[in-house]
Amino acid sequence: MWQRFTPYDLRVIGHYLGTLLLFFAALMALPLATALVFQEWEPAARYLAAIGITMVAGAIASIANLGPV
Repeated sequence: MWQRFTPYDLRVIGHYLGTLLLFFAALMALPLATALVFQEWEPAARYLAAIGITMVAGAIASIANLGPV
């Protein structure tokens, strides 16, 4: 049988998905630092853009689901 998700289930999934995205954004700081150390500016800019997009998506996913059911 297919499981039917309640709004509370979707809030929990969204919260933890957002938290996971924020951790991925933090982990992308290591390649960014490596690119900066070796003065590779184009890859560093792309990592910085990816970190920004991932942080925004993670923040929206984890914060948007905090309201009451």
